[in-house]
Amino acid sequence: MKLKLTATLLPLLLLGSCSIRFFGNEKASREGSIQHTASNGITNIRIEGFNGSISLVPADGGLEVSGLTSTYATGNTQEEAAKRLGQMHWNFRESGSTLYLDLSRPDGGTGNAGSSLKQLSVPSAWKVDVDTSNGNVNVDPGFDTVLIHTSNGNVDANSNGKVRIKSSNGNIYLSGATQDFNVRSSNGKIEVNLEGDWSGMGNVDTSNGKITVRCTGTLDCKLRTDTSNGKVRVYGPPIDGGQGSLVLDSSNANINVTHKDS
Repeated sequence: MKLKLTATLLPLLLLGSCSIRFFGNEKASREGSIQHTASNGITNIRIEGFNGSISLVPADGGLEVSGLTSTYATGNTQEEAAKRLGQMHWNFRESGSTLYLDLSRPDGGTGNAGSSLKQLSVPSAWKVDVDTSNGNVNVDPGFDTVLIHTSNGNVDANSNGKVRIKSSNGNIYLSGATQDFNVRSSNGKIEVNLEGDWSGMGNVDTSNGKITVRCTGTLDCKLRTDTSNGKVRVYGPPIDGGQGSLVLDSSNANINVTHKDS
């Protein structure tokens, strides 16, 4: 088990974790790993966490989910922090066609607590559903369906399939050849980078954030934009109708769209 200590503070070595003074409280942390082999018939994964980042990478085939964890808890004393940390675990359970992975919350005590999932490997054919707070979410390319909901965190996702992202107080960065996306944020900017010609269904909605859409090919779609206290600019040929539909709504910010001639 790897121990992490904050620089400039004297380390206190404990078995299986470390405890340090942290903003007037004691903090205990640990590094670890998780692994689960799912049953046949599992096609979805639902991840629920808090106060930590989550990064997903696709795996070709198989039924195994594995990754690294970084978990912490604070308390008024070293003993309280260590006890709260000991109550926190990433738990797997299966129901129907879904594998659930959730972080248990510590009981009692005071202070903050949370955990990050690093490079969590998930079968690429599964639908990925992430719900977290106070943490960023990163999804590598390769998943067919990506659903993300986070508060107070940024999202960076790359997908060629169906994408649904909602964030509050965070920026969203979406890239790939997805033809079906719905992206919403409050108090955050949204950037969408589409690969190749595009004629799908897309919806981008944000308040108090700029919207930028870039396409390496041609946007063959109907374009509807709506902004208050901002400007709309289209760089490239006029977008005056097509097979797809692209709806861009923003308040108090600009909307910029860039694409190329066919």
